[in-house]
Amino acid sequence: MSCIPIERTWTATDNCGNTETFVQTITVADNTTPVVVCGQSTDQLNTSTGSAQVPNYSGGAAISDNCSATGDMTITQSPIAGTALAPGTHTITITAVDECGNSNSCSIVLTIINDNGITITNAPANTTIECDESTDPTNTGQLAAITSCAGSTVITYADATSGTCPVAITRTWTITDGCGNTETYQQVITVVDTTFPSGVAPATVTVACIEDVPAADPNALTGVSDNCTANPTVAHVGDVSSGTTCPEVITRTYSITDDCGNSTTVTQTITVNDNTDPVITCNQTTDELFTTTGVNCPDYTSTVTATDNCTNNLTITQTPPSGTPLSVGLNTVQVVVTDDCGNTAACQVEVTVQDNVGLENNGGLNGLMLYPNPVSDELNVVFNTVLEKVALRLYDASGKLVFELEDSNASELKLSTSSLATGIYQLTVSTPTEFVTYKISKM
Repeated sequence: MSCIPIERTWTATDNCGNTETFVQTITVADNTTPVVVCGQSTDQLNTSTGSAQVPNYSGGAAISDNCSATGDMTITQSPIAGTALAPGTHTITITAVDECGNSNSCSIVLTIINDNGITITNAPANTTIECDESTDPTNTGQLAAITSCAGSTVITYADATSGTCPVAITRTWTITDGCGNTETYQQVITVVDTTFPSGVAPATVTVACIEDVPAADPNALTGVSDNCTANPTVAHVGDVSSGTTCPEVITRTYSITDDCGNSTTVTQTITVNDNTDPVITCNQTTDELFTTTGVNCPDYTSTVTATDNCTNNLTITQTPPSGTPLSVGLNTVQVVVTDDCGNTAACQVEVTVQDNVGLENNGGLNGLMLYPNPVSDELNVVFNTVLEKVALRLYDASGKLVFELEDSNASELKLSTSSLATGIYQLTVSTPTEFVTYKISKM
């Protein structure tokens, strides 16, 4: 038969001699493999010369196919008949291929026995195993041998180990028969470690300040293990910041490495986010300003105390800003502190502006003396009688209160002016029933 497609040409002719043709393609498919059954599954040959020739086993095989005749198939044997083989166990394969290329095979196990000594019938092949696998022959291969000598046959082995990652085990098998004949065979077992260690990173952490970020701690990893290394090495690889603030996300990487260099990395996420407001205290919560022509808002930002859990250099502002004109009456100045994450806190200063136009001595404090004026270091205020209650307030040119003193049963008061800047100041002297103002010149 042939696996080439068949082209069938049809011709139609009518009574007038007209003709028409049509080509039909017929594909004959053969996807069925031949049936190959060896005449025997095992065979044994003895030799005293050190080798034996392979017989022709193909003639004894039963071979058939659904389409190809036996004579049209290609039948081969490997190794071919007549091949000289040494004592031991060998596999002979019979293969049949039909005309469409479908193939099948069977095999015969041929054992060649050395009549003069020991024949190894099963030689364990060199093999590679993982480090956590057993090196016992039940896992790596068991040697088997026969002998022509009567008596028992003893098979032993000894291992020699070299190298690391991989470890090479050279296993020397020794076979001794009842006649004292010995035979040796070497098998190499390669032990490798291709399994990565494992472990669990420390839990995700959220802190308020960058200073609160915990130090890297390889001992914080849990579940660190490896299939072969008892104590894998854990190391801190590094931290990578997201580059953002409020929040900033830090990815911390640890490595876990076994003795063969297999390494696994795990990561911990640390979030830095400050949600805590600063703390602010207005050390001066009230102020009183006097004016005859108008007064501007003083700077109260320097009078507050502000702290924060994270930010050292806080931003302090006030509303209305310093220098803003204030109206006569009560004015509220709000001082706001802001940290680096935008958290804020505020306090207030109640500022009373009084119109000083037309203020005169209201009929009292007669005979009051101020000296020296201009003043350098100390201003003396002397009354002509003992006052049960008196208050002194000193204002700078902007109307800001710079000095305040209240006393009882006083006939004389002293004001230290050594720390004041040079300029014109306004002094108010008041009792429960009287009020006077004076201009003081500081040299």
